[in-house]
Amino acid sequence: MDAKAQSDLRLTEQEADSAAAEYGHVFPIWGKKVVERGFDIPYPFGISANFLAQDFDVTIEDLKVGVNDSDLLPCDFVVFESAETQMVTGNVRADLWVLPFLNVSAMCGQGSGRTNVVLREPIAFSTEVDFTGTYYGWGVLGAFGIERYFFTVDWSQTWFDSDIVAEPVLANVGGFRAGRTFDVGGKNLSLWLGTMYQSFENKTVGTVTGDDVFSGRVEDLPQDYQNSTWYQDLSRKQQVLVDQIAGALQSADPSALRIGYSINKKPTKPRNLLVGGRFELNKTWEARVEAGFIGRQQLLLSVVYRWPW
Repeated sequence: MDAKAQSDLRLTEQEADSAAAEYGHVFPIWGKKVVERGFDIPYPFGISANFLAQDFDVTIEDLKVGVNDSDLLPCDFVVFESAETQMVTGNVRADLWVLPFLNVSAMCGQGSGRTNVVLREPIAFSTEVDFTGTYYGWGVLGAFGIERYFFTVDWSQTWFDSDIVAEPVLANVGGFRAGRTFDVGGKNLSLWLGTMYQSFENKTVGTVTGDDVFSGRVEDLPQDYQNSTWYQDLSRKQQVLVDQIAGALQSADPSALRIGYSINKKPTKPRNLLVGGRFELNKTWEARVEAGFIGRQQLLLSVVYRWPW
């Protein structure tokens, strides 16, 4: 989240007395008591512009396929080698320190990306699906500090809506961070390490042509595939489906084949590690950068504007 932890360096006794005497903000509740104890807390209300890039593996389940507007049939005989999603999003987030240790936020934004899918059986090939959409959500963050050290725990939910999903995708994200705030020339620099957990499950539906999926790979389908063990184990409806796809691919115009599909996706590795930093130019402006690695690669860039309320 973009709100900083209430963990700046301690004020001197004279600075604390002066700040408490001038304190007149509605939020955070109990904020004056915190200032009287010598903590320089941030302005309570903030709005931020955020850029996030992610690259992560997904697990695909419950594949269903249909040909030329036919009913979708389960295709459990298809084995996926890998599936990778690359996504870039931008959002605007508003946040408020309700209490000195509790921040709430709301956000909305847009995103776009691409999922690359590689199949291993019954034939090997790869295909890509591009997507764009909008999302909205909310979040909550708890923070506390000991001298120059701070700890935060956050939880957020977002709903991503796109033309390739049957209904908005709910993503749950939780994080824990531990760090330290440094005085750099009279300005605050915070550095931290942490971990993040992300979960989502979504149903993706769409239609592709034979050329889109199998372009240049028709030779990978053996002419005697009907004698294969995997084919013999299929139901009669599944065999008809495979025969329709094979016949269209071996024709002069495979682009005439329309393949409808439905799949469920979820992160293969929902956890990753984080390293980040925040630089406070003054009590109004701050910037933040955070990188994620091991399990899911991500990069977050934020610019935050804060003011009293």
